[in-house]
Amino acid sequence: MSSDLGLNLDGWVVNDYVGTARQFHASDLEWRRSLWLCRPTDAAIVLGSAQDELDVDTERAHREKIDVVRRRSGGGAVYLDPDSSVWIDVVITRKDAHWVDDVSTSALWLGQVWCEVLRRYGVPDLEVFSAPMLKPAASRSVCFAGMASGEVLSAGRKVIGISQRRNRDGARFQCVMYRQWRPKKYAHLFVSQEIQDALCSLEVAEVHCEPGDVLMALARQLG
Repeated sequence: MSSDLGLNLDGWVVNDYVGTARQFHASDLEWRRSLWLCRPTDAAIVLGSAQDELDVDTERAHREKIDVVRRRSGGGAVYLDPDSSVWIDVVITRKDAHWVDDVSTSALWLGQVWCEVLRRYGVPDLEVFSAPMLKPAASRSVCFAGMASGEVLSAGRKVIGISQRRNRDGARFQCVMYRQWRPKKYAHLFVSQEIQDALCSLEVAEVHCEPGDVLMALARQLG
């Protein structure tokens, strides 16, 4: 279920979606300037578009009522649930002033916007990652194990992960941060012990916030 909140800030349409991660990732959003707060009703491990599904023990995940879903943007897996994650998609068209042809720098503007939002929540020592992509072995399986241009760090710890889907119409930036970083809830579902250990050792910055407030803060910053 989605809801247009009736807000149009500098052309940005603000939406609040409630449903499963599987339903939302299967949705083809309209290509226009828009923000989508996604409130998942279930827990899910979301695989990247090219990620090997054998990375995860799907049968065990389903027994534990954690869905395993594939998104259409790249990178490693992301964990989503109703309580610990904040998931917002940002959509632009190729005609948008924010559009950048070079995919290696195309999310930098969004990282800067996120920094302004996070400062309102007292998140310290913010920076936008702008170096070449950092891809340790674990990042093929776990999004937050790597660093990509435009993602945001707090005191060296990843706080905003961004994956991007691009086509001839525009770009859909899928942004995730965590109110609570609890990898032990799902690390055991990865088949590789090495990946389990890497995931549990990651230091990720938490943001204590209410998702709807973050959506509005982001909308106002963009508008």
